[in-house]
Amino acid sequence: MLQIFPVSEIEKKAFRATFQDGIWDLYLGAMLLLLGGGAIFEELGLSGIQESMVALIVTAVVLMSAFFLAKRFITIPRMGRVKFGAERKKKIRKTRLVLAMSALLGVAVFIFTALSKGQGSEFSALLPIILFSVNCLVVFSLGAYFLDYTRAYLYAWFFALSMPLAILLRDHTAHAFIIVFGFFGGIMIIIGAVLLIRFLRNYPLPSARYEGNGA
Repeated sequence: MLQIFPVSEIEKKAFRATFQDGIWDLYLGAMLLLLGGGAIFEELGLSGIQESMVALIVTAVVLMSAFFLAKRFITIPRMGRVKFGAERKKKIRKTRLVLAMSALLGVAVFIFTALSKGQGSEFSALLPIILFSVNCLVVFSLGAYFLDYTRAYLYAWFFALSMPLAILLRDHTAHAFIIVFGFFGGIMIIIGAVLLIRFLRNYPLPSARYEGNGA
């Protein structure tokens, strides 16, 4: 018997499929590693703050470029471009707004941390970490809800716990940031790599698909 799905359900499945290539997982995992990059550089005894900041910014630009190129040359040729309805576009706009507000909060926290470094109470030193963790939980959870990207709920906790755990472990090991950020970021990258391999196997390029059928 032919089963008929409502248009909204078909669109929802199509939108979820855009996250099955693993590229978002690889990108977010790499960004989490980059997030702890400054402290990791320091633990490894590499160059000073200014050089580290330049390296982190350049790496962030490279990662973002790689993300868009991967979507353009890996995902789109296999799945095509999908046009979504008004409700889905509204959710995407909300997600972009949340991300923009998150970025502004991140800049504010960074400025506050830089200005208050070495002075103030213990709470003022912990406040940026608290704001960072809450920000990660809220942003990733809202993104998971609006985009039907359920793995983002898990990644919300990875991002939120990474910094506090690394700081707690710093008194016990000289490589706390490498361990914590490497662990959480590594899990995300492994998930992304598995999904990408599966995606490439299940969705070959159209030309390869036709050649296989012809054989």
